[in-house]
Amino acid sequence: MLALFSFLHRSEHEYIVRYDDAGAFWGDSSQEFVMNRVSLGIDFLLSKGVDVIIVSPIVELLLNSWTLDYISKIQILPLFSRYVLDECLPFSLVGKIGFMGDYLDVKIGQDLLKKLTANLVLTDNQRGIKKFHFPLAWWGKEVRLWNPLLENLSWSSTLLNTLIKNDLKYFKNAAVDTVIPMNYSYFWVQKTLQHLFNFNKTRFHGIEKLETVFQKLVTGKSSTYKVSVFHTGHGEFLTRNKRLLWLLDKWKSGKVDIAKI
Repeated sequence: MLALFSFLHRSEHEYIVRYDDAGAFWGDSSQEFVMNRVSLGIDFLLSKGVDVIIVSPIVELLLNSWTLDYISKIQILPLFSRYVLDECLPFSLVGKIGFMGDYLDVKIGQDLLKKLTANLVLTDNQRGIKKFHFPLAWWGKEVRLWNPLLENLSWSSTLLNTLIKNDLKYFKNAAVDTVIPMNYSYFWVQKTLQHLFNFNKTRFHGIEKLETVFQKLVTGKSSTYKVSVFHTGHGEFLTRNKRLLWLLDKWKSGKVDIAKI
């Protein structure tokens, strides 16, 4: 989620982040565990008076069918849904879509993506392609090692990039034309992803597309830009990641509010 600050820092809003490092990594846990942590997180953010909540891709898809009472009282920003529907699928070449994520993302992701795209309307160009797959054909790839490596290694490390290259062979062999990330952290290495894919064959739409969606969904602005991060564990990743702190600290004041809850 913190990868989103590569563009959020350009928007005048007050951001309150609940960083659940005590429950990491969600992607390797059960759906019940994840949604329990989500419930705690939503309660905490509501207590802080937030107007809009951004959640991870798989959680956003799950919340579409959640029936908890307070869901009707707040706005879960459909950032991932609009990214998929508006910025990815209209540019699909043959309707063969890949998605990558952790264990839980892949286990339940395909069914949730099918529900999201149930009413998809093809573009005029797509309807004219005889070999276009509709309903869409889906390929999921579990890349559960990416997150711990992204948190602990340089994003340009040989180990990480070799792993990414090997994992992406799955999509190349399946000849998918679009690859969708089920974790926002993968945008940290989008240059590597876009370099390894041939855009004329396989497309990975970068974080600038997410920024476009965000700007359309969120109107108005706060009087001041402010970031407060509340972590549930030791929080060491937040303090040792200098690039992340630089992104959070828009005005380069040398201080980002970080506290344990």
